[in-house]
Amino acid sequence: MDHAYKMFYKRLSELQSIILENLANCETSLVTDNVSEKKRVITKLFSNVSELYKLCNTDSPEWLVSLVSICNKLLSSLSNTQNRKELLEFIVLNRDNIKQHDWFDTGTNEDLNFETMYKKYKNESKVPELFDKMVQTIDNAFRNESLNLNNTEKPLKKLLSVIRTNMNKSFCSDEIIVSASVFLLKELSACSGDSAPEVKSMLNVLFTSAIEIYDTVSEIRKKIEQEIGGKLKSGSPQFAVLSGRDTLIKTGEESGLVFENRR
Repeated sequence: MDHAYKMFYKRLSELQSIILENLANCETSLVTDNVSEKKRVITKLFSNVSELYKLCNTDSPEWLVSLVSICNKLLSSLSNTQNRKELLEFIVLNRDNIKQHDWFDTGTNEDLNFETMYKKYKNESKVPELFDKMVQTIDNAFRNESLNLNNTEKPLKKLLSVIRTNMNKSFCSDEIIVSASVFLLKELSACSGDSAPEVKSMLNVLFTSAIEIYDTVSEIRKKIEQEIGGKLKSGSPQFAVLSGRDTLIKTGEESGLVFENRR
């Protein structure tokens, strides 16, 4: 099993164990008169259940979907006796299902060489070139002694460090770059203010490159999901959805940047 799958599988298994512990605590707390303790254990359960549900997305197993619904009802009306009874009955009926749930079909993991497929599609795309373009753009800005970067210098250094540390490694590393770019470019935009036209031009290159990388990585992920989707058992994770494209565009446009061929 390659690295991306190991990370997903490890987190799924961790959450599975944590949720079982949470449910055991709920069995004890829900039959007491301690309202604050009831709220604490249900809130903790809901937090872990929500994380697992996001990882599984539309392929969530039935017990997880039911648990999300029950937690929502309990948090909205903790004093409702029927809601508490529903959770206690759920625990009795589903504890073994949760404990025994296997996220992957036996024997299929070795055939899922995700990282190899991602590397192939990525190398055929413009992603490596776009990462290099972002690095070169920032490097050129720092080498230009006549360019006054003002408050943009710190977030630029952060962005450069994130890209250089993670580029050309793995799918997860590329997602880290894209996710970090959303926040750091937003910070850059806020710091740019009345910066020189050269700084605005640099920002335009960075924003445009980040959006194109976002779109390309999203398309690559879709291709791989289509290719290996049939080999995954229901309940296995959908690959994390890259978020922030709209934020990138909105932030850039608020800074006066113009993006062509926007999807």
